[in-house]
Amino acid sequence: MEASIKTVPRTIVLALLLTAILYSEAIAAPIPELREDGWYSWSIKAVDANTMHCCMTRSHGNVIIRNCEHGDNRKSATCDDPSGSDTLLVYVHSESGTVIEIHALSEQCPIETELEIHDLGAVDNADSVSWLSAHISPASELSEDAIAAIAVHRGEEAAAVLRDTARSDSNAENRAQALFWMAVTEREQSEAEIERAIADDPNSAVREEAVFALSLLPDDRGVRGLISVLENRRHDIEVREEALFWLAQSDSD
Repeated sequence: MEASIKTVPRTIVLALLLTAILYSEAIAAPIPELREDGWYSWSIKAVDANTMHCCMTRSHGNVIIRNCEHGDNRKSATCDDPSGSDTLLVYVHSESGTVIEIHALSEQCPIETELEIHDLGAVDNADSVSWLSAHISPASELSEDAIAAIAVHRGEEAAAVLRDTARSDSNAENRAQALFWMAVTEREQSEAEIERAIADDPNSAVREEAVFALSLLPDDRGVRGLISVLENRRHDIEVREEALFWLAQSDSD
């Protein structure tokens, strides 16, 4: 007996096609050329839904989360996010087609700016990482912010850029920043990459910064790593002293 073929109603087919089109546009909007002056923003999925990234200011040694005023010379800060949102917004400031600022902030962070913000909607994480990675090398004032923005992206693409930057970027500060953000975002294999840098990076400042990155790892992972560095006589004395310093700053018995 031949199998019968049931005809799907045309209205259902059209509805499914429309849903597919809208869904694909919602999650895979490309990043266009940023030709107009002002800020551009797009949303991506964060590496950690329980961390909020906002702007900060310092007052008597305390970090205070505040409104993000675009155009200020400011740093980013992280804190626990009770809402558990997994969405981050990448903000890019463009003037005459040239990118002059990059920041990645949680969607809950209040933003203040007199400039227009062009909302590009949701962008695939891989596309966002690819766009941002183009602003790491050659080293510039944008490099640190590009690395920081990439670090908070979920996915292997972001992890791969951090690893490649830590291993082979020609700029020492870029390598150090990649190691720092690998530790902050608790990427897989972060210990291995940090330990490799401590042993093999040709720049002494990067080796010492790698020790600091090691100290940031949670759940006694950092303490164990610091003790291992301290006890390894093959490391430079400066590196072992750095390990001792950060071990003394920990709360470990």
